Amino acid sequence: MADKVPMVEVTPRELRNILRVPQRKGFVRRLVLNDPSRIEEMEDLGYKLVEDKERGGPLTRREYVVMEMPADLYEARQQAKVEANRATRESLLDRAARTELEGQARQGAMRGKAQVIGDVELERL
Repeated sequence: MADKVPMVEVTPRELRNILRVPQRKGFVRRLVLNDPSRIEEMEDLGYKLVEDKERGGPLTRREYVVMEMPADLYEARQQAKVEANRATRESLLDRAARTELEGQARQGAMRGKAQVIGDVELERL
């Protein structure tokens, strides 16, 4: 008869998630690859490294560091992205509509006129 496996205390799944980061009110946190150039890029965007009070130094999760920025700045940046995307979409739609209208105008301009192809004259309807 096989021996029984001893019971092991199981921690809840949400506590085992290594990439989970404690949130701070009024700030938006994100994980950033622990690469000096990436950290510098994020600092240029307004993010700051989160300090680990227990161990000292930056708060890390595996190969990532935790960075944060004020929530109001984050929301303003997100709104700016939405506006830029909306302007681009409207510009593309306007351009497509203009191209379609120009194509219809060209077809209308040729309506009823003769066109010579080689030695053959074709009349458009």
